[in-house]
Amino acid sequence: MKKKNMIVITSGKRRVRPALPIPLVLLLLLSIPAGGDTLRVVGRLALPYCTNVTVRNRICYVTDSYGLEAVDVSNPANPVLLGRCSLPDGAQAVTLRDSIAYVSDAEQGLAIVHISNPANMRRLSQWQQYPGYAHEVAVYQETAYLAYGESRDTSHRGALMEINISDPRNPYLSGFFTRGYNYIFYIHWVNYTSIAVENGRVYVASTDLYGDPYGWVVNYGRIEQIDRDPIEFDTGNFVETKRRMHLVYPYAYITYPPFPRTPTRNFTIVNLMYPLRDSVYEYDFGGNGRGIWADTGYVYATFDSTVRYVDVSDPSSPVVLAACTLDNIANGLQAVEPYIYVANGSYLTILQHSPSGTEERSQEVKQPNHQGLRILPNPFRGHGRISFGQAYEGKADLSVYNAIGRKVRSFVLSSRTMKEIPWDGKDEKGNDLPGGVYFLRYKHGTGCETRKIILVR
Repeated sequence: MKKKNMIVITSGKRRVRPALPIPLVLLLLLSIPAGGDTLRVVGRLALPYCTNVTVRNRICYVTDSYGLEAVDVSNPANPVLLGRCSLPDGAQAVTLRDSIAYVSDAEQGLAIVHISNPANMRRLSQWQQYPGYAHEVAVYQETAYLAYGESRDTSHRGALMEINISDPRNPYLSGFFTRGYNYIFYIHWVNYTSIAVENGRVYVASTDLYGDPYGWVVNYGRIEQIDRDPIEFDTGNFVETKRRMHLVYPYAYITYPPFPRTPTRNFTIVNLMYPLRDSVYEYDFGGNGRGIWADTGYVYATFDSTVRYVDVSDPSSPVVLAACTLDNIANGLQAVEPYIYVANGSYLTILQHSPSGTEERSQEVKQPNHQGLRILPNPFRGHGRISFGQAYEGKADLSVYNAIGRKVRSFVLSSRTMKEIPWDGKDEKGNDLPGGVYFLRYKHGTGCETRKIILVR
């Protein structure tokens, strides 16, 4: 049998060589980062050991071993410490509402901090009436929900604490939830590690240590919707310790450390609309799963010292589009495209995300603020509405680029009072564009914004 040959043109001459075996071609293709996206470090600020971040109005609030730090990130290449508030224990995570920061403060419970002046933050109150370890906090209406782990002496199980914060200077416990005995088995230990509130529904990630009178024990990780009748979501791998969870309903994205006696897994996607085993997708991205930040169709997650950008538009087949390895453990993070703010051990580290084909355009970004530019819904099918959030000033340009950086559609902005424009998923010639990832670019008088969107066919 004759071997097939392929023709290669080199310097105007024709050269013939044997074709590469198909398995080798596939291996080479798989070794190329999907989509050509890149993550790179653009700025750092040395701080005490950092655990988590929350970004608002170009100020990054960092929880660390000192307490709460406020950092000006308006210039991502040169973050500047504005102010700090000392807290009694190692702060773990922070949630913002109006001029108040709610901080889970390890074994000191909940700290409430006034942040109207980031350069002069002050602690208003501290709640600690129950031995344990505060991992994460979420706020809804007049209640702060605290994901609480076991006490150091294990005399108290962990619990979901409900704290009334109608008066931030005088918070008090209004309720709590924890697991108890279960037929033959009983819970010796429980650790609530992460929490989120969606439309009034409270979801909490936990790890239970089951035991029996004969000394047999096993770890079991779960997600629960806490209500009058708690709903348990099967999260797949039987033995696992939940670490961090982020909700973009109907999906919950969870990171956790792999357990040595089970197949290695460190990332799970759960469809919260269906509390069944077949709505769970489990993956191994290598390393110890830590922080996670999700938006529609994609997540940023940290595994040991590596930050990964993952396309999860198809939960059954996520794709790692880019990764960046840092020189310290990467804990919590938040993305405000095109920047990713990482609690990176002894640093606040700022990464820049450059989508495929947009490296040149990414240099035009002057304001890391995308609260205005968006498309609704996202993902969208058929027709979507591109919103600017506010009327533009001066000359403005709105364009759509495909995943390889080619412009496929431009829009005429006819009025400076315009705040929204429809898009039917077609190109300049009126042809339907294929489903996939696209990028909106909104260039206006004060800068340029880019936003990832997903078109579904």
